[in-house]
Amino acid sequence: VSMKNLVVTDVYTTDNEESSQNGAMTLTCNVNGVSVSVRTSVLRDASGKLITEEYFMGKTIDVYGVVDSYDGAYQVRVTTLGDIVIH
Repeated sequence: VSMKNLVVTDVYTTDNEESSQNGAMTLTCNVNGVSVSVRTSVLRDASGKLITEEYFMGKTIDVYGVVDSYDGAYQVRVTTLGDIVIH
């Protein structure tokens, strides 16, 4: 699925050194008054540096991902940094 013009209003980062998902994020976004969750894998920039919440917070993004569910709620799962475009 692709979604456009999502405004990132909150970011939660997985903080568990023992998890392979340590550093993965859930971006809470708003588009036209609707809340949308975007879950990322652990993302790194071209130099291998971990992407953190400051990279997305308050920005408007377009995403391309797979719809899945977590804890009974739908989310868009994004696996690579290239699947997110920041305006």
